[in-house]
Amino acid sequence: MKYFTDSFLNEYDILKNAKIGLEFEFYSKLTYGNTIEVFNRKLDKKVWGFKEYHSEFKVDDNNWKLEPDFSGGINCVELITHPMEYSEARIMLVKVLRIIQEVGYTTERTGLHINISFDKNILDIEHINPIKTILSVDESYIYSLFPERENNIYCKSIKNIILYKDYDFSTASSSILTSSLFLHSSINKYYGINFTCLNQGRLEYRYVGGTDYEWKNSEILTLFDYFIKLSYDSVKKPITPEESKMLRRYLEKNIQEYKSLSNLESFISKYPSVVLEVDKTPQVEVVKSYYPTIYEHLYDILSSIKNLENCKINFDSENRKIEIVKADLVCKGFLKNVVFISCNVEGGDYLNCGFFDCNLKSTILNQTLIESGIVDDSKLLESTIIKGTVLNECYFSDGYFDGVMESGVFRSGNIGENAHFSEKVRMMNSDVNFFNIKVQNLDGGGKGVFTKKGNVDKK
Repeated sequence: MKYFTDSFLNEYDILKNAKIGLEFEFYSKLTYGNTIEVFNRKLDKKVWGFKEYHSEFKVDDNNWKLEPDFSGGINCVELITHPMEYSEARIMLVKVLRIIQEVGYTTERTGLHINISFDKNILDIEHINPIKTILSVDESYIYSLFPERENNIYCKSIKNIILYKDYDFSTASSSILTSSLFLHSSINKYYGINFTCLNQGRLEYRYVGGTDYEWKNSEILTLFDYFIKLSYDSVKKPITPEESKMLRRYLEKNIQEYKSLSNLESFISKYPSVVLEVDKTPQVEVVKSYYPTIYEHLYDILSSIKNLENCKINFDSENRKIEIVKADLVCKGFLKNVVFISCNVEGGDYLNCGFFDCNLKSTILNQTLIESGIVDDSKLLESTIIKGTVLNECYFSDGYFDGVMESGVFRSGNIGENAHFSEKVRMMNSDVNFFNIKVQNLDGGGKGVFTKKGNVDKK
């Protein structure tokens, strides 16, 4: 791996044609208005603030924006730049990081997202070969620079996105494999490389971040070069013979593991402390008769959850769902249509799941039901919370809430009659925004003018 200075000297003809857009997540030690003022004073840009998460305001060469970042909890903000020329991006990175050092701080919940693009007359990044990108990226190197990001649910390993079940070496090719990746699906956003924004003419790298990332100028500048070169080569160069071998080894290894659990006896041998049941009966004859039905679902679960042991897995034949009972588990992937009962769960991205009497930490929960549990440091979207579930440092949006929220951000949703919110919860609605401030109309002049809620000058 080349250091920044070497890369700058040897690859400048490629680097100079790249554009880099940056998204800085951090916590400010100042009030929001004062934070805006510092950025406007120290940068040759106009920085606008908005109460909205992902506002529609378009950044450009002269106008950037600062918004709430609910994934980080209360008082976490995100500074979003325009796509900058390579030389400007280097300079502005250092300037912004110095400001964050002065007025803010970062934690394991914050990241720096690096968006790479090119002038289409030079290179169309939408023509990238995703398989080559995935095979080429050296995640172990990146994680050596930013170790906290390795197990972060917002930048999962991109290696895990490659599908391999039912892959036929005799007829399939890397192009066919690429078409099976569902690159533009929103469920694939939270990987170290985010391909979902390719149709916007950019590729997002999410690997950088963690506690004190604002002090890692040289590491980030080095990754600028690395990500640009990786993106460029993934468009311009074909898959090499060595990369083809790498792909084949990866597929063979995972296909072998997949097929190794194709019968009940193999499962029992590999997971001796896991009791497999059907409709709550562990009878071998019954379980064996259903095993071909549940085999694929089991493998999806076991490939995302490492070292599963000392628990029960029950298949509810009526609801056609897998239930995991009394497990302590760490999930590093994406799961859907699974029920968890009396479990301790850390990490993972879940869709249409159910959690009953569970403790959850650092999870992303979409369209999920939670009853009688504790949820910490998580993001809940379109989910249902009932019967005494307690949320701590969570973000909740567009669901039904009838539990207890001790801290975090409640953005939107229907509230039940038993719901309770402590004073530490930031409630969002049309009158009260994330920062308890209102923003002057952009046409009103000035550089990011803000006043306290209720005292806005409506000229």
